[in-house]
Amino acid sequence: MPSWTGFNIQTRDRVQVRPHVEEYLPTINAPATALTTLYEILNQSEEIRKKLDQSSVGVVMDQALYAKAAEIAWKQDQFSNIVLRIGTFHTICVALAILGKRFELEIAV
Repeated sequence: MPSWTGFNIQTRDRVQVRPHVEEYLPTINAPATALTTLYEILNQSEEIRKKLDQSSVGVVMDQALYAKAAEIAWKQDQFSNIVLRIGTFHTICVALAILGKRFELEIAV
């Protein structure tokens, strides 16, 4: 078996490779926790989804922003194609809290 590059050349030599471009979204100069800011983030995400002709788009937020954005998305049908996710840090925090409660030591007094 050849190296990784050789393997890719052998298996994908007839596939057209296109450059992949990633960009940052424009900055919104407003408090992140304001409902109007979150509404604007969801609007921009929906516009990007439409421009890219995708069936859905994922938006990752911290726990506090997720709670407010989910409230907005649940009330607005226009955001039904947006998949909201809690960020990795907060997911790990919740998992550690669950483990802590599950294996909590009972101290006899």
